[in-house]
This record gives sequence, structure tokens and C-alpha cells, in this order.
Amino acid sequence: MWIPTLLTSLPLLAPLALSAPPTAPGVPLPLPMLLSVLDDEDDEGEEEGPTKAEVEAMLERIAEAFKGKTEIEVRVEAVQAAAAVPHDDVAKALRDALGDKESEVTLAALDVLGMMPVEEALDELLRFHKKDRRLKKDNELLAASFKAIARHAEPDTAELFTDNLFSNTSNVVLEARILGLGMIRDAVAVEGLMDVLKATYGKKGGNQPKVMPHLVLSMTVLIGTHENGSNKDKWVAWWNDNKRDLEISEELPEIPAQTLRKWQIYWGLETDREKDDDPRGGGSGR
Repeated sequence: MWIPTLLTSLPLLAPLALSAPPTAPGVPLPLPMLLSVLDDEDDEGEEEGPTKAEVEAMLERIAEAFKGKTEIEVRVEAVQAAAAVPHDDVAKALRDALGDKESEVTLAALDVLGMMPVEEALDELLRFHKKDRRLKKDNELLAASFKAIARHAEPDTAELFTDNLFSNTSNVVLEARILGLGMIRDAVAVEGLMDVLKATYGKKGGNQPKVMPHLVLSMTVLIGTHENGSNKDKWVAWWNDNKRDLEISEELPEIPAQTLRKWQIYWGLETDREKDDDPRGGGSGR
């Protein structure tokens, strides 16, 4: 399941502080070791995640917001507030929001559950994606559903993004499917993208203008700068040479700045050039 890059990196630093030899007197600790020590000190005595009281208060607020005929704004505000209380029970309580007849409320719930790093959030998203009938007609809702699921970056969901690929040829939906695979940092995502490539050309090239830019972007984000561009034959040859031992790094590789900017904008990552000179995969906006 997706967790922001910074959060995933900090726990890995603790062993360095424990195993490294002590520094000489007067010599400051290396930055990774210092961060580890400070992180451990800050976490002492702190309970991980929201408290029981916070969860109960949020559950009460959600229940109240979806009881009777409340205003859309009230329901949306309750959903958005739930983002600050990441908990399985809170995620489950947003089921009514996902099923709300107003798409504005549903979209808010999709956004929050996509950001919420708990298992129940992904479970609720998958249940919604499978059962909500509106997705057959509402392209915006369908794309948002794919996007929310993709933010969890779960390899087991990769097949979902290629299933019945051209049942809906809307660009916004195809984009969400293909860029969604790019969020899953696992070889299974690259395999899925190759399935997209083969299916695209199997359709006599009818969807190439829509598919290829998104496919190249996701491929580049997963494997780094690549020279194959939109050449299908080169991609197939590359895949045949690499599929048996392909490994995908946990971190975003070095990629061209323009490509990186497109990726950041789509996923709502940091785009302030002054604040982020080397923004490879960071940001809390999955």
C-alpha cells in the first residue's frame, strides 16, 4: 500500500544508527543517523495513528452528516475532515459517501480514500469500483475511481487497470488506467503496460494517439529515461530482453524534468520549482 516516500524512508534509517560505530568526540552525527535518533526521540511515548477518541468523534460526525437531508456542503466537509483521521473504521464509514447520489460527494470520498494509508480504504475503493453502476456512464467518476485505487500502489490491483481496456475509450479514463499503472512500482505494472501496448495495436492502431503518450510517461517513471518513445517494435524488443529479470526501484528514477513535471501535475505532487529542485516522487498528494 502506498505511503509517502519520506515516511517510508525514515524507518529504514534506524538500523544505521544502531550498527554504525560511534563518532569521534566533537564530530557531528551523519545526517541519516541524526534523523534516526531524532525520529526515535520524537516517537517515544506517542501513539501511532489517531486516538480512540478522535476516531469516535469522526465516526459521529460522518454519521451525523449523512443522516437525513443534510446539505451537500455539510457532507463534503465531513468527508474531507476524515482525511485527518486515517483509520480502518473511518474508511469504512465513508461507504455512504461513496454511494451518495451527488457526484461531488462521491468524488470527495474517492479523493480522501485514495490518500488514506489504511487497508480498509483500498477495500472500500475496490468494492465501489466493482459495484457502483454510475461508473458505466460517468467518465469523470470512473477515472477518479481508477486514480484513487492507483494511489495505494498495490501490485495486486494492477490487473484491474488493464481489464476490458477499451470498453471505454474516453481519454480521461484511458489516462487514469495507464498512469495508474505507473504508480505501482513493481514489474507487474510494466507487464500491464505491455499488455496495453499489445491491445492498442490489436485494435488496428485506432487508440494509439490516446494511449501512447500516457504509456511512455508511465514507462519512463517506472524504469527511467528510455529511448523507445512511441515505437511499438522497440518496446516489444526491450520487453523480451528484460522481462525475466526486470526490477523496479522503490524510488522514482532520474527522468527528464519535463516528464517529471507532467507526472507531478497529474498526481498533484509538489510543482513549486523554487521549493523542489529535485522532486523525485515526494509529496503527500499521491
